[in-house]
Amino acid sequence: MKNTAILVPNRIGTEHIFLGLVKEGGGTGAAVLKNLGVDIDKMLPEVEELFKLKGGKDEVAEGKITQTQNAIKVIEYAIEEARNLDHEYIGTEHILLGLLRVSEGIASQVLANLGVNIENARMEIENLPDRQE
Repeated sequence: MKNTAILVPNRIGTEHIFLGLVKEGGGTGAAVLKNLGVDIDKMLPEVEELFKLKGGKDEVAEGKITQTQNAIKVIEYAIEEARNLDHEYIGTEHILLGLLRVSEGIASQVLANLGVNIENARMEIENLPDRQE
């Protein structure tokens, strides 16, 4: 899987989750970003470069793969956000909110530079027609 190959082997971090969300492109999370004015096609090369600067390698991890504490927090926050929105599923929009809540993560920093924050993302999600991924 190419999305994870450019990052630190044997650890899944917030950067893997973020890269998967934006590269997938067809989910509600990506639609929210687009609705907030983020040009994903322009942002993607910059994000991949940031990950390489963080020490990523062009090799796929083998063996046991663990999650960073921040990656675990993203999933916990995504579940919390889905419950707060009375959604009975966890979608990419909830994962986006989880990424934004981990303020020390690369994703929230990149998105903040693009004008995306937890408040405007949550508002955009609340204004979407009911849909489930």
